[in-house]
This record gives sequence, C-alpha cells and structure tokens, in this order.
Amino acid sequence: MPIHRTLTGRLVVLDDETPGDAHPFVAAYAEALSLPVGVHSGDLHHSPVLEAWGVDLYDTVADDLRPVVLQLAHAAACARPKRDAWWRLTDWLGRVELADWYTSTGFSEVAALISGRQPITDQDSYLDWWPCGVGSHEFWQDFDAAAAQAVTAAGLGPSEHNDAVSWLTESALTDNIAIAGRRESLRNRLDKLAGTTTDHEQIPTIPDRSDLWSLRGMYPEPAWATCKFVEYR
Repeated sequence: MPIHRTLTGRLVVLDDETPGDAHPFVAAYAEALSLPVGVHSGDLHHSPVLEAWGVDLYDTVADDLRPVVLQLAHAAACARPKRDAWWRLTDWLGRVELADWYTSTGFSEVAALISGRQPITDQDSYLDWWPCGVGSHEFWQDFDAAAAQAVTAAGLGPSEHNDAVSWLTESALTDNIAIAGRRESLRNRLDKLAGTTTDHEQIPTIPDRSDLWSLRGMYPEPAWATCKFVEYR
C-alpha cells in the first residue's frame, strides 16, 4: 500500500482521491484538522482567514523557513472555534504589529500610544478602534503629531542636504521589511474573503483591502532611521 510522508512529518496512506495540487500549507492545515483537503463543511475549527494567512506567509518567506511555517498549521488547528479569528488578526495588524514596529525602530512613546488602545474583538470595536478608521480621526491626529515630533527630536527627519536618504524613503524601502500589514499579497487574499460566507460563518465586510491599504500610512516615519542606516553602511 503506497504511503507518503507529509510536509509536517506524518505518514499517510495514498489513494486515488488524494489531491496532489493543494498548496502545502492548505494540505498541512487540513492534515492537522484531520479533514480532507478542501472539505470543511460544518467544521467550526477551520478558519479561511488563518488558512489565507498561512498560505501567504509560506509564499513570502525564504525556502528554508517554509518547514517552520508549516508547523504553524498545528497551532492554527487548535481545538477552539475560529469565529473570532478575523478580529484577532485585525487587532494584531492594526495594533500589536504596528506598536512592535515603532518599538523596534526606537520610538517607544509612539508605540505606547498605539498599544494602549482598546483591543479589537468584534465589528463594533473595529469601528471604534481601527487606527485609521473614521472612528479614530482624533487618534490619527494625535499619532501623526507624536510620530512627527519623535522623528524630528531624534534628528531622523528629511534633510535637503541628504538626497540619498530622501530618495530611499520616498521609494518605500520599508516595503521590503517583513511587515504583514504592508504586504500586497496578503491584502489581496484577505480582500477576497471580505463579505464571503463560509460553511459556518459570515465573514465581515471589514477590514478589506482599502482598510489595510490605509494602514500603510502609519508606517513611514521610522523609515528615516532605516534609510540612514542603509546609507551609512
């Protein structure tokens, strides 16, 4: 009887109906859920959002990191309903990852301003707390002023005598940094899910690609520090 060692290390019996063209993460996720690939009817533990995230991450990282990404399928398949996965991902993109970016680039006060906001847990809190949404207009103004002041105080802002730095920053160097909210492929994948109906839930129409695109505007300020480092090297 033919067997196959899966990408997560398990041995499975092959049959004529075993799909051979499934994406590696999709196959690993289905395996971890003990489900046939592409068959999720009535399963509360499968999340199309987590699956899209895993597929995009697998396609983005270097080849030698892909086995690590496949291991994340086990965590994604943990035995809990996934109805809140959309909002947990939204909170991570719009608050946690953004705050981490400002912390890692040396702007802890700005990071505290972001991380101190209310977590997003449902559609109502999304409308109130998405950082670049209509309900966060006042926060955006406070954030923009704080970020600009921090950059100026650190001497990292644009200079008319520093053309190389200006060019690199205006050319969006940070698009090459592994920040999920800035990744075009992830925005496209999540946008396709927005407003769709799965076997067990209605995925909200927000945040969609335009909401994630707006999030890009909150990342540029620390780019001056990154660009100066590149130039000095």
